[in-house]
Amino acid sequence: MPRTARLAVALAAALAAPAARGQWRSEPMVVWLEAPGQDVVAGTFLSPAGSDDLLVLDQIRHAARERRHAALLAPQAAPFPVGSLALARAFRAGYLAEGGGDALADVASHYATGGLGTPPSRVDVVFGSEPGTVRSFDLPVRTDAFGPSQGGPPYVVSFLRLLARTPRVDTLVMPYCLDDVCSSLFLVDPTSATTAAVRTLTAPDLEPMDVQPEAFPAWLSTVARSTGLDDVAVGSFGTVVLWTHRSAAGGSPTLADVDLADPVVVGTTRHTGPVPTWLPPSIPRFDEVRGLASLDVDQDGVPDLVFTMANPSFTAAGSLVWVKGTGVATDFANPALAPWHDLGAQLGLPDPVTVRPLRGSPASIAVWDRTLQEVVVVTPAQGRLTTWRAPAPGRLATDIRPRGRGSRGRPGAPGRPPAASPTRSRWCRIPPARRACSWSGSPARRRPRRWAPASPMCSRRCAPCSRRRW
Repeated sequence: MPRTARLAVALAAALAAPAARGQWRSEPMVVWLEAPGQDVVAGTFLSPAGSDDLLVLDQIRHAARERRHAALLAPQAAPFPVGSLALARAFRAGYLAEGGGDALADVASHYATGGLGTPPSRVDVVFGSEPGTVRSFDLPVRTDAFGPSQGGPPYVVSFLRLLARTPRVDTLVMPYCLDDVCSSLFLVDPTSATTAAVRTLTAPDLEPMDVQPEAFPAWLSTVARSTGLDDVAVGSFGTVVLWTHRSAAGGSPTLADVDLADPVVVGTTRHTGPVPTWLPPSIPRFDEVRGLASLDVDQDGVPDLVFTMANPSFTAAGSLVWVKGTGVATDFANPALAPWHDLGAQLGLPDPVTVRPLRGSPASIAVWDRTLQEVVVVTPAQGRLTTWRAPAPGRLATDIRPRGRGSRGRPGAPGRPPAASPTRSRWCRIPPARRACSWSGSPARRRPRRWAPASPMCSRRCAPCSRRRW
């Protein structure tokens, strides 16, 4: 399966709430990666708690490198056993209950292959406390349908907060086979390096996408917003599936205590025939939902649902949709009660492709627009939506996530959007200084002219090299 080269652009902020737009900087720091075809995850791998490093995984060349916080330009070999992981993987990082006190990031991926008998079907985890060891946790059923062993894309294992534990830790969530009768949602809670609780929830049968659906955090239910938990939101073709919290157990809850309501399909499960009248006229078609978030768009105190509909493989412009929230999750299934609106048109975004939630108070979203080549952070404040913009050139922003101090979910966590480039790979973030680097040339062929202040080395491509620290 061909893998595009990726560039990563991180938008780091000062330690203040996202609403304080003056705290955000408008120019990114560019970090070039070693080669195309890299996976980049952020988390505390080497640095003290609260400072995120970068783990760069090359599945093609079986190499792993770490880039330490405040030394992103000095890669060093990592013990992560990427060469021992068979088949294509989608890597995600978070903080699980096992080792919850060590403040080190864990990395998860899915593996399954077909065959006679009982072929392996599992979630593989590399714990931060054992960075060179793969721990496997079996899933209760075979999960190879339409995956890499059958020539399809890898399934995605997400880190979401489903249990009200102290300290806050994540649970693994994997949507599986949402376009067939095997449709399921797996919850995996590793409580030690060798044992994990597993639950399987029912999921609706929806329409397929070119990639596997991914679970994202949303903050729609009263329980989630009052306890700091994540509702589960999964995108599919033209729709979103929601599992919202009905209650939250206190004390030392286990996976059996997770109380999620039955899944709610937003809008409709099928998208053939004439376009329905409830779809805004400025949105010409349904498309794949690869990113979503919650945001109080209309400032009524009730969070709304926001998602992009786009397929980056095609040139057709994407759409940014917001669906009116009523406070009742089941209302999202009825467009008469929860009408759809064009948020992209409201924000002046001609081709929004990627959206991600930014945890904070209030919750914000970050959107990458392919035409503008920008990341736009949208925050509700004082009865209106405020925006902050930064350049993010590339073919595709594959993710926008917090990084830096505060990135484990405290208000003020900055965001980063990694994106794909056809020829080179780079990682950017905006440091708390006036200028990190600048570009010349067309957006498709921009190169940094100035290296980042406080970098441990200067690139021959970048001149002059600033000595100012930040």
